[in-house]
Amino acid sequence: MLKQAGLRNLSLGAVGLVQGVEEVRGEATYVEPPLVAEAEAAHLRDTLLAQLQGASVYDAQSTWVLSATVLHTDMRKDHGTIAARFMVQQPDGRVAYERELRASATWAPALGSVGARWVAKEQAEVYQKLAAQLFSDPAFQLALKR
Repeated sequence: MLKQAGLRNLSLGAVGLVQGVEEVRGEATYVEPPLVAEAEAAHLRDTLLAQLQGASVYDAQSTWVLSATVLHTDMRKDHGTIAARFMVQQPDGRVAYERELRASATWAPALGSVGARWVAKEQAEVYQKLAAQLFSDPAFQLALKR
């Protein structure tokens, strides 16, 4: 979807947390807030970076910068939700795109070590879903058209 859109190259800026985020739950993980929230922001950053690189639109030197702020995350053994605010800044600092997006999914709960891997895979799909929403957003694509 990104490759075919003919978008300009982007660098990836900060992917962080909204100050005082309290809606963080990570039942299927082994860390507690705020570490859960930091891990969720890192996972979102990794997902965005992989998608941008895979579409050959990532350029660490680009002055067009995509950043994100995690607003809410709730990853459980049988469902997951993540919400984030995305922003693209132009070289002159003006905002070319800004939008809050949310992705959710549910799945059958799984137990044991195999279940933990299953849950981690399903949770990762929630991040992929959020990235797909961002990259397929017509306003995002319009802001970054060459």
